[in-house]
Amino acid sequence: MRVYIVMEEVSGGNLLGVVQQRLIAERQAAVWFKQLCDAIEYCHQQGVVHRDLKCENVLLDIRVSFRLTKQPK
Repeated sequence: MRVYIVMEEVSGGNLLGVVQQRLIAERQAAVWFKQLCDAIEYCHQQGVVHRDLKCENVLLDIRVSFRLTKQPK
């Protein structure tokens, strides 16, 4: 059995890579924190618990907005 996951392109890299490269302004950090809270709330409303939430699993799109991902088992 094969499972394929198709996502939109997220060319901004992951959060860990961005944080390691430069300091993040407080305003940008606040925006990202709000996006992360909204994403987690949406997952919970759908009955999904993201048990592997870490910087590597937070992807950034071209507009530097969050996209949560999970590595398949």
